[in-house]
Amino acid sequence: MSKTQKMKWTAFKKSILLNVILFVILYFSVEINKTYLRPLFHNNETLDFLTGIFPNFIAALIISLFALTPLKKRNISIKKSRIFFYIFSILVFLALAIEEIRPYADVSKVSDTFDIIASAVGSIFAIILFELFYPKKQNEKKI
Repeated sequence: MSKTQKMKWTAFKKSILLNVILFVILYFSVEINKTYLRPLFHNNETLDFLTGIFPNFIAALIISLFALTPLKKRNISIKKSRIFFYIFSILVFLALAIEEIRPYADVSKVSDTFDIIASAVGSIFAIILFELFYPKKQNEKKI
């Protein structure tokens, strides 16, 4: 295996590891919220509301951040990266919003508008993080 291939393999492993870490953070934050925080704060109306919308917020945020790894790995120009990330974040929001809206068709389930808003805020927060922390200049070739 050549040095270039080893570097590509190492970069690939790092990107997989980053996405696994993001997934673990998503899973455990939702589980901790569901198992411990919601029951703990059920009597406080404000905290009960916040723990209720937290899973949608964190899902929109972290799933949107999954797009950072391929962008960084492929060294795409900032303009194209920004467009891709914005579109990906909007698609994540739409998927989560549809998941919330779908129960309106079912008589037996309840849909929560605040969950849709939390998903939108999570996607917007992911875009803000992208703008704050994604490198504006990249040294290698631009695609």
